[in-house]
Amino acid sequence: GLGGEDYVARLMVSGIILSDPQRDKALAELSENAMAKALIVRIDSPGGTVVGGEELYHSLREVAGNKPVVAVMGGTATSAGYMTALGADHIVARSGSVTGSIGVIMQTAQFTGLFEKLGIKPESIKSRPLKAQPNPLEPMSGEARKASLDVVLDLFEMFVDMVVERRGLPRS
Repeated sequence: GLGGEDYVARLMVSGIILSDPQRDKALAELSENAMAKALIVRIDSPGGTVVGGEELYHSLREVAGNKPVVAVMGGTATSAGYMTALGADHIVARSGSVTGSIGVIMQTAQFTGLFEKLGIKPESIKSRPLKAQPNPLEPMSGEARKASLDVVLDLFEMFVDMVVERRGLPRS
């Protein structure tokens, strides 16, 4: 776009994908820029947060409402990296690109055994039993495990819906 000439915009998405309001604002501005004739999104990412991937997906769909968007997968475009690619009108991948990993994970650890050995007794005062669950300072109850799984499965269904819609694949 230097000198007032038409151009093809480029966006590099690498590393862990997080929420980035500045990136999303720049993409919104690009969407309205008449000199930008298309957007090429190079992706080399193992994924990131669900919100980060979802925000980037929606920002790319906004750009795609006004101009072509092409995703080019590098070595890795998995999880939120793949979600990002779904925001493009066209996806290009090498034979060696590692992609997919349509899933959601929530990880935690439990330190209660270690704390017990160290003589540390953590205490939590909370408004409801499921507040701050999972929590590494206390064992996970069955109810907390189910609630956490329900959240993960809801996010997974959202991801699958995106794939079904954008890739035209059957839900199975």
